[in-house]
Amino acid sequence: MNTRLAILLLVFVNALWGSSYAVAKVAMTTLPPTLLACYRVLLATMVLWLIQGGLAYVRRKQTAAPKVPPMPIHDKIRLAGLGVLGVGLAFVIDYIGINLTTATDASLMIIGEVMFTALLAAWWLKESLTKWRLAGIGLGALGVAIIVLGHVTQPGSGSGMARAIGDLLILVALLIQAVYTVLGTDLARKYPPFTVLTYAYTGSLLIWLPLLGWHFWAGDLALTLSWSAIFGIIYLGVVASVFCYFVWFSIASQIGAGLSAISLFVQPVVGSLIGLLLLQDALTTSLLIGAGFIFLAFYLTTSTGPTPVPEVTVA
Repeated sequence: MNTRLAILLLVFVNALWGSSYAVAKVAMTTLPPTLLACYRVLLATMVLWLIQGGLAYVRRKQTAAPKVPPMPIHDKIRLAGLGVLGVGLAFVIDYIGINLTTATDASLMIIGEVMFTALLAAWWLKESLTKWRLAGIGLGALGVAIIVLGHVTQPGSGSGMARAIGDLLILVALLIQAVYTVLGTDLARKYPPFTVLTYAYTGSLLIWLPLLGWHFWAGDLALTLSWSAIFGIIYLGVVASVFCYFVWFSIASQIGAGLSAISLFVQPVVGSLIGLLLLQDALTTSLLIGAGFIFLAFYLTTSTGPTPVPEVTVA
């Protein structure tokens, strides 16, 4: 594939991911955050298994196609366990955080996964950590600190504190997802991306099905779904969780993770613009200054050498 076209497609995919924070915020106006996440993961899991079944059917029809060896049970269990961690626990914390904060803040916090993944990969996988990337991690941490502390010291009601707590919860979720990414790196290289995603999402149902049962007991399933909620579930479950991942992995496998990582910069740009312009998120001095440091951190951490990005976080 032409490199320029590949990068344009990655920019498009990251723009879709960037908009997912606003989509989630709008859907949460009529759905509890964890119920929205339940519907999103259940839908994505069903679609992934349908794709897996379709691919298996095509392979059976192609007599000349090489046989794909079955995945060992220990790898299936490991992927399912990672799914409980990265698609289950992390998503629960992430959606509660997004509900407390703004789409603008949530999109900016994505720098956390880039930082955490780089540090964990350097420690656990012994990958190199250049001085420029270290500088980017430091600037990213400074930008996040300015935003969070700015909300804490915001005068008036407790909305500023709630926003700060939401930001911190998103960072905790990103740390968990970075652990999930690093621990699953060898499996992501060993098996096709859709297979990894399918078993991870399926494993995460150990968290989502009990949560769905709790929402049923609480009477939340009787809520009438608004059109915004239906759109949000489909967008997050099919577009963000399946389509975008398919394009991302297909292109990243051809042009390399380092070059692909540069396009991650688009997520906070699009997410911030949508949050500020369409959702009327509050624009503060601390947000402006912190965002400036975060954008510089994105440049330093994603354009100064190979970046470990086998996974991508979205709302």
